[in-house]
Amino acid sequence: MMAQRSSSMACALADHIGHTATVRLLRAYGGRRLYIPVTIAPDHPIAAAIGYRACEPLAQRWGGKRLDIPADQTAILNMRNRLIVDQYLGGEPVRSLARRYGLSPRMIRKVLDAVGARGGGA
Repeated sequence: MMAQRSSSMACALADHIGHTATVRLLRAYGGRRLYIPVTIAPDHPIAAAIGYRACEPLAQRWGGKRLDIPADQTAILNMRNRLIVDQYLGGEPVRSLARRYGLSPRMIRKVLDAVGARGGGA
């Protein structure tokens, strides 16, 4: 249950600030409660961790709040797997996804099959 909650937080972050910035945030602040300022200056430690461009959407959505940043690798993997499924459903071939994520085509198919995305044989 805790892994599911942390995965959904990671996915919510990715929806707002992007996958790369979310992974950087999880690596820099994972397992901690982090105050998100209403305005994040370019020299703020959060900006240094995730890149200044990702700070505006982060502050817009969670500014003035404290977030429990997921610590576990499971959150990052679930977020990656969600991206794989979304890109596959958007028309990206298995082999292309395998190259992009550094996985074998078989592993990509396992990710897709786990959520029923292949529908019987892509």
